[in-house]
Amino acid sequence: MGFGKLWVLNDDVVQAGQGFGTHSHDNMEIISIPLSGSLRHEDSMGNSYVIRTGEIQVISAGSGITHSEFNNSDSDEVNFLQIWVMPAKQDVRPHSDQKYFDPAAATNRFQLVVSPDGRDGSLVINQDAYFSLAFIGKGETVTCDIHTPGNGVYYLYWTARSRLLVSHCKSAMPSAWRIRIRSLFLQPGKAGSCAWRFPCTNLPLHCFYQ
Repeated sequence: MGFGKLWVLNDDVVQAGQGFGTHSHDNMEIISIPLSGSLRHEDSMGNSYVIRTGEIQVISAGSGITHSEFNNSDSDEVNFLQIWVMPAKQDVRPHSDQKYFDPAAATNRFQLVVSPDGRDGSLVINQDAYFSLAFIGKGETVTCDIHTPGNGVYYLYWTARSRLLVSHCKSAMPSAWRIRIRSLFLQPGKAGSCAWRFPCTNLPLHCFYQ
């Protein structure tokens, strides 16, 4: 909890037919990313839909909403990331949105999926925060732009499909840094960017930040 404005990052597994009953949120930005399976969503704004693998949902809870999330399957688990970000403005009008992002557009390069202004077809969040996804193969090098200089950067790497999620939001970040975890290298690229080199795709799950 509490890496700058990135407040929560949960890796949730929900059994078949189970889920979270109707509950309330306010003044929180909530991002849901199914990794496998699908979620059934209903909320007080009248929305009722299913979020499937490959899709991303954003909720700006703002002045307050109620919603529920259930596994859409009666036989299979659903695994998803649920991410909370503190909002830039309080008590905005609540809204939610979801979108499918083609994995081909994120193959060996970062695809922006969430941003404060919806650039490049991304979903909009009420914060100076950006989320990008990449599907990375063996021996590939990828570079991610830092959209707001001085923002902190949080990286999540997992190996089920050799993916990397990167987000950056308001938090102090050193001007020069380098991280090495086994065979995963991160180092400064050009100004306002970072570069990654992936010699292999057999790393265990890592969550780390700088």
